[in-house]
Amino acid sequence: MKPSFKVRFLPKSLELQVGSGALIVDEASRSSLRVKQSCRNGVCEVCKARLVSGKLLDRRTRREISPGNEFMLCTAEALSDSSVETNQIYAKGELPVKKYKCQIASVELMGAHIYRVQLELPAGRLPETYAGQYLSLNIPERDISSFFSIASPPNMRMIELHIQADPHLESAFNIIQALQELKSVEIELPKGQACLTGLPKGELIMLAAGTGFAQMKSIIEYVLAHAPETPMFLYWGVRELHDMYLRELAEQWARDYPNFCFSALVAESDEEHVHYEQLARAVLQHPHQFEDAQFFISGSPRLVYSSMDLLEQQGVSADQFSSDVFEYAPREV
Repeated sequence: MKPSFKVRFLPKSLELQVGSGALIVDEASRSSLRVKQSCRNGVCEVCKARLVSGKLLDRRTRREISPGNEFMLCTAEALSDSSVETNQIYAKGELPVKKYKCQIASVELMGAHIYRVQLELPAGRLPETYAGQYLSLNIPERDISSFFSIASPPNMRMIELHIQADPHLESAFNIIQALQELKSVEIELPKGQACLTGLPKGELIMLAAGTGFAQMKSIIEYVLAHAPETPMFLYWGVRELHDMYLRELAEQWARDYPNFCFSALVAESDEEHVHYEQLARAVLQHPHQFEDAQFFISGSPRLVYSSMDLLEQQGVSADQFSSDVFEYAPREV
């Protein structure tokens, strides 16, 4: 087993365990910390820091960094326990929320009135986000402001959204019409506390209804990129099978990754709470290791809380659940 070293970031006193041979910025991305960065090769100097004590290696020059000298977090490896001075690192809850003017790259119908929207961020430093967060989409020309889960993983210049725009859903339909006509749009991000701030220690169990799959896609692609050995289980429920607009992608994950399991479920009833209980029952039919499991649930408040009720009866703790519902519809005691 490779040795690891503790890197302490001052003045915030944040700590990070960095494996031998690993870049500090990469280890931060696997934890709850985020480094302000842009080029990832030490040229832009956005992630500049100063070594206070310890030993680091600059991967570009293959030279050891001496205490007192400045370096770039994106090109540095730890050679010992070290202390670093920088303001370019954030803990959970510290990520700055900013507005960006994005180019509308594409608006593509995926089926069943569900559109994939691709928004290209402006050139420069990418915003720091966690997998599973959401954004606000603002179209002042049409007096529109709405929230959507980010379907793409963090650190991507192209942001993907999944928007359901049935003709009878006037607000969503107007958004799609505007995105098809305009060249750019303003977004504000990151938002949301129901996100993956570090790689899972146990099973990752995700329950999604409809376009709730978008949030899960961001989380899944992030984990597959950093820890594909993580046991992941996706339970995706829809009213009708044709509503499962990216089923082929989920099935491909299941074929490519032995530790990924996908369950597609179609509603047994028109009642939403019955539909979601169907997902929870499917979870209970699988021999999960609930003790260290992390749950993400995306759906309406009634669906989320009814699912939690069933799972908590089997010993799952309330603090193991994450859902955006907790922010806008807290559970009544």
